[in-house]
Amino acid sequence: MNTIQQWKNGSLKDIPHFRRLVITPEPNCNLACDHCYFAHNKVNAGPDITDWSECVNKALELDILIFCAGRIITPRVVRFCEEYLQIADAQAKPSRLSLVDNGYTVFNVQHLFGRIESFNISIDGADAQHDIQRRKEGSSRVAWNSIYRLKELGYDPLLSSCISPITMVDWSEFEKEVVDADVRLSVSMTLQIENTRANTLYQNHDARKKAIDILVNGVPKSIQIYDPRDVRALLEIIGSVEWSEDNDVPGLITELNNGVQIVYRPMSILWNAEFVVHHDGKIRNQPRETSTSFDQILHEERQLFGLV
Repeated sequence: MNTIQQWKNGSLKDIPHFRRLVITPEPNCNLACDHCYFAHNKVNAGPDITDWSECVNKALELDILIFCAGRIITPRVVRFCEEYLQIADAQAKPSRLSLVDNGYTVFNVQHLFGRIESFNISIDGADAQHDIQRRKEGSSRVAWNSIYRLKELGYDPLLSSCISPITMVDWSEFEKEVVDADVRLSVSMTLQIENTRANTLYQNHDARKKAIDILVNGVPKSIQIYDPRDVRALLEIIGSVEWSEDNDVPGLITELNNGVQIVYRPMSILWNAEFVVHHDGKIRNQPRETSTSFDQILHEERQLFGLV
């Protein structure tokens, strides 16, 4: 029985199926993004981890992607990447490393570029709105410059974006540059998790629906949704959807005629399919804490699809 089948029949919690390790070796950042669920710039990172072998060996054993959300790629992050690749080589196992960066520090790990599976550079809308959400003037251009530089070097970075009530303003201007730059785009909706600030959250259904309407009617992209409220808004806009299973990071997927791909990753599946490592090096077998229990989340998701 695969993960989606377990999700459909409500037995998902019984047997974890880890598909991805999400690691944040560096807890601090040069930005203070309103939509970020981490604290910023005030975390005592503790002693530098010199042995990441526990989480690295787990990832290699399961042959899963390591999604390194560096936030900024400090020497601490570089050392993690180097150790992961060294252990993979020693075990003669393929390395699977994806890097996330805000554009300021991705070239700190340039000596490892040939071993990196994918690059994710984050930009959240048009310049002015991105800079507001990220609380740093000029941060959008820094990220774009890193994308252009990566492309000049022959790489194909993914532009990862987060749409919110802030960044949906002038969104079409942002998508124009996406087309002009010929860069792949993945967009997620802001989620209400931990430290997310209120001005990036959708205060009502109409605001949520407006954001999704902007996305589904724009340029070809991948839209990542996690909240059942997003699915409800989506169905109001486009009507019925033919979902198929996506077994990469398990979820449901559909494609529209305009080249827009929509991927629904139920939070309960991420709870089951990811394990998370923070800067302390400890493995957590479920994602970020939320105010809603696993059973509540799973019930609401299945209810949405008429499974309960």
